Amino acid sequence: MENHWIGISIFLLVFLNLGCQKTQEKLPEETQVGSFTIGFKVNGKVYQTSGKGRMGLVSFGHVDYQTELIDSSIYVSAVRSVGETAFTLRFRIKYTNGLGTYLLKTNSYKGKIILGTSGTGPEHIYETSDVHIGQVNINYFNGQLSPSPPPNILAGTFEMKAVNQFGRTISITDGRFDIGD
Repeated sequence: MENHWIGISIFLLVFLNLGCQKTQEKLPEETQVGSFTIGFKVNGKVYQTSGKGRMGLVSFGHVDYQTELIDSSIYVSAVRSVGETAFTLRFRIKYTNGLGTYLLKTNSYKGKIILGTSGTGPEHIYETSDVHIGQVNINYFNGQLSPSPPPNILAGTFEMKAVNQFGRTISITDGRFDIGD
C-alpha cells in the first residue's frame, strides 16, 4: 500500500511541475491582412503584442502606425504593458514610396525599445545609432502618405542592434508586424 502512495505522489509531483512550467510564447505569423500584431526576439526571448490602438492611449497592449506627410515618414509603435515581456517599441523610417529595406540609425529615423514597464531606468532603454543599426523591410503597404489616409495595411519585418547609455547592446531578430489602419 505504501508503494502505491509513493507512485501516486511521484505522478502528482511530475504532473504539477509540468503544469507550472511557463509556455513559450510564439511569434505571430507573417501576414499582410491588418491583424494588428507585432513580434520579435530580444537576445532570443520572444516579445509580442497585438491589438488595435492609437499612440497615447492607455491599454495593456497595442500596435499602431502613423504617416507623416511633412517628412514622408512612417512611425510604428507597439506596447505591451504587462508581464515579464513588457516593452515599448518605436521605429521611424523615411518612406520613399516603395517596398523594400529602410535603415534604422540615428536622428529622426531610428529604432528604440524600452524593456520592462513604465518607470524603468535608463539601463532598460535601447536605441539604434550610427554603429548599432537596424533595418525595416516593408513587404506590403497598400496605402499612401497623407494627413487622413484611407484604411491601409502596413506589413513587414525588422531587426536591429541597439545600445543603452551604459554601452550594453541587445539584438532584436525575427521581427514582424502587420498593422491595419
